[in-house]
Amino acid sequence: MSYTALIRPVLEYGCQVYQVASQTNLNKLERVQLSSGRIITDLRSCCQKAIVLYEADLQPLSMRIRTNSVKYIAKYKVSDLLTELRNLFYSGQATRD
Repeated sequence: MSYTALIRPVLEYGCQVYQVASQTNLNKLERVQLSSGRIITDLRSCCQKAIVLYEADLQPLSMRIRTNSVKYIAKYKVSDLLTELRNLFYSGQATRD
């Protein structure tokens, strides 16, 4: 599907930063996704958003942004923890009790 390869990465790029944007601006991104979903499924504008996304096999953009942000933060925290452990053990500060 060209939407997931071409459009969605552009919509989600930098989502960790802009997820705190105003709801009005986030709704504009959701509308781009919904318009793409309508084109993919050939559904009319009178169809509900949930139906369009289901038929196009797409998650709501807000859900994907939240999921991607959690993954990003978790990866950052693990990386930070590994750095702390590496510094602790390789600097000779680790002692046995």
